Amino acid sequence: MFRSRQDWISAAEYLLLEAESEEKHEYLDGQLYLMAGATANHISIAMNLVAAIRPHLRGRNCRLYSSELRVRPDEGSYFYPDLVVVCGVLPAGDDIATTAPTLVIEILSPSTRGVDRGIKFRRYRNASTLLEYVLIDSTVQAADVHRLEGGEWIPRSYAPPDPLLLASIGLSLSFQTIYEDVG
Repeated sequence: MFRSRQDWISAAEYLLLEAESEEKHEYLDGQLYLMAGATANHISIAMNLVAAIRPHLRGRNCRLYSSELRVRPDEGSYFYPDLVVVCGVLPAGDDIATTAPTLVIEILSPSTRGVDRGIKFRRYRNASTLLEYVLIDSTVQAADVHRLEGGEWIPRSYAPPDPLLLASIGLSLSFQTIYEDVG
């Protein structure tokens, strides 16, 4: 729904409100959006990804973060992706935000599918460090990857039996691993 200019808040006001809030909100061009709760399938997929990605990154200058780390891909937005890998310029110990994502993973639900595929992807592409944007379906075994190659965003869809390739971190994952214990 369109809001009047008086209902909009600045990014600085958003950060102050978010620091005091018990709920998480995403910020897009002056408007707040309450984060929805996750389903058991969503949580299971996220945990399976953490279990696979985290050990792969050990000893590298990359870290995996959960949806608690806020990503600011441009001046007008703050998002909480399901998972984000940051390489090189890592957030300081007490930071809860990054402007330098390497890999962003969103787990799609019926209610977030359109926003994640459209608005969020368009905004995430503004982060100069982003190499891959991955959308994993929570209802069927399928994933879409948008990979930056030669200055162009190239989409690729994955489904079993082919593994999901996360080229930005050099990892290939089977769908059996991603969807283990998912109903």
